[in-house]
Amino acid sequence: MSQSLPSLNYKDFLSTRRVVQDVLRVMSAWQRAFLLPDPHSWEHGLEVHMRGVVTKPCRVGNTVQSISMDIVRHKVRFGVQSWELHKSSGQEIFAWLSHWIQAEGLEATLMRPSFSKSEGNYSPTQLDRYAGALWWMNDQLHSIANQLNGGLKSPILLYPHHFDIALSWYPYNDERQLTIGFLPGDMHVKKPYIYLTAYPEPPALAFLDKPEAVLWQKEGFHGFVMPYSRLRMRADPETVLRSFAGMMQPIADLLR
Repeated sequence: MSQSLPSLNYKDFLSTRRVVQDVLRVMSAWQRAFLLPDPHSWEHGLEVHMRGVVTKPCRVGNTVQSISMDIVRHKVRFGVQSWELHKSSGQEIFAWLSHWIQAEGLEATLMRPSFSKSEGNYSPTQLDRYAGALWWMNDQLHSIANQLNGGLKSPILLYPHHFDIALSWYPYNDERQLTIGFLPGDMHVKKPYIYLTAYPEPPALAFLDKPEAVLWQKEGFHGFVMPYSRLRMRADPETVLRSFAGMMQPIADLLR
């Protein structure tokens, strides 16, 4: 069993996820208020760094600002202002930032995101476990990106809406794309998993040879899915993930 990957349970993390996801939605909304739209909508995604998650630096008036979620200290930081995750909700942070923009007289609109319908209960322990998997996956996706030949590769970004960290590859520099990513479970797959999808979906995609424990997902979306637990079961999770990512070139060939 891998010693580098923490155990994750979809149900155990769900309540903490609601708190964290709402805050990340606010951070993404802030970023979009000050960045120009990207042709691939990358302005929706947030960067993972050594202490947590951060927005891109944004030109705000005469300064450059960013918002970070410091997972090490379990705080959200904006300049000298900070909020403790176990005491503050995404809606409270959104209200503060909206007032700040107005008070500063900035010509920017902070669009209210869609917040979780159920109130979350924040657990530092649960976030620490997720963060261990997130940091590991961020490193692995960067390594996978470096091994892809040609085409356009997206930045490695965490998307608050789906709560997935993902890499997209456009092998022919057009709308044809493959995306590999990780998330701690959702309504379709109620356990942490890694996915691999293609657009447009080639007719023969579901019949492609795949590594052991990789399944074809039909409910909610079409794509290949590998349980996160498969990585934890192995002493060499990097090798297992690279084998899964090795499907990207054959899939790209199907997109020709």
